[in-house]
Amino acid sequence: MNVLLGVLLFFVTFCYAQTTDIEKKSIYEYSDNDIVSNSWINDYFLIKRIFLYPILISHIDELDISPQQLDTIRTFYRENLYTMIEKARKVKEYQDELYDLILHGGETKKIKELIIEIAKLKAELTAYNVKEIRTIQNTLSTDQYETLLEYINQNE
Repeated sequence: MNVLLGVLLFFVTFCYAQTTDIEKKSIYEYSDNDIVSNSWINDYFLIKRIFLYPILISHIDELDISPQQLDTIRTFYRENLYTMIEKARKVKEYQDELYDLILHGGETKKIKELIIEIAKLKAELTAYNVKEIRTIQNTLSTDQYETLLEYINQNE
């Protein structure tokens, strides 16, 4: 029992340390560092997040990304990053509450409600990931996007 409690405490502490504070900024105040440093949210999607942006940025010259293309892609994050982070924080909060309820004999009804809410939020985050990928896909030329996919395959 003490080992289980220790593992749970470590996990909660580790997850809490992974969250970074980000405020809702003006849509033009998010930097590449804000976008990439908040990759902790990757753990809160329904499926593994396909996070193309760090690879795109690291190969920006090879991909010959124009300033206009980069601005279009960054606009997605300017408009959606804060919402994505808030949803991820809510998932984490609900998961922590769920763990506590499960371990301490919480009400079955409340446990079911949390499970449903967590699944809903994770699905919403995953839908944002699809929009994120479509924004990049629709902004880049076919050749640029295919090259980006090659870089992704090299990194896996």
